[in-house]
Amino acid sequence: MLTLALELSTTCGGVAVCDGRGQTVAGESWVESRARHQQVFHALPRLLEQAGLTWDAIDRFLIGRGPGSYSGLRVASLTARALALPSRTPVYAVSSAEALAARLMRDEPLDRWYVAGDARRGHLWYGCVEQQEDRSGPRSFHLLPVEELSASPLAGIPVATSHPDRLAAIFREQRVDAGHLREAYPQPADLVSLLDSRPDGSMNEPLLPLYLHPPV
Repeated sequence: MLTLALELSTTCGGVAVCDGRGQTVAGESWVESRARHQQVFHALPRLLEQAGLTWDAIDRFLIGRGPGSYSGLRVASLTARALALPSRTPVYAVSSAEALAARLMRDEPLDRWYVAGDARRGHLWYGCVEQQEDRSGPRSFHLLPVEELSASPLAGIPVATSHPDRLAAIFREQRVDAGHLREAYPQPADLVSLLDSRPDGSMNEPLLPLYLHPPV
């Protein structure tokens, strides 16, 4: 089982081919000042060449659906579905933020991890993944008005974010301790680990970006 995973929800983008044990066969990552992720179209051919594979060797595509960059999420979704179309290869999606939290819990002995980001329009988004909770389906993510930050679950606890500078400024403005912010970014292999941890290995989320704001 070979999975090609695309994680473009933050400014740290990445693509990887993982085997049936979740090990990365080949991968490439990059940093962009703005998460538009046009580099993915140059990275994908190099990735297959590095792995010594052709497109028809891929058994499934997997995307991180956010929350995160509007452009990055759309690029990941449309790219995976276009690549999968000729061979009708299955395409799956999982939450980038949940995949990151699951990895952090494996790496550090905390009962739960909160993941948060700047949702713009005067809001943060956040979600929580706990050590012992049921992993059979996706977690919920919430919008939080910044003026309610001091009364929220995010005050005074470890919070992982791919927007450390923006969140630190918001925490200071709201007079909330920003000392617990942890800079962290989801990786393609995190998506594979999360998908494979679900009961039948194929618990899919909608193939749509996880947007929390209603359309403008």
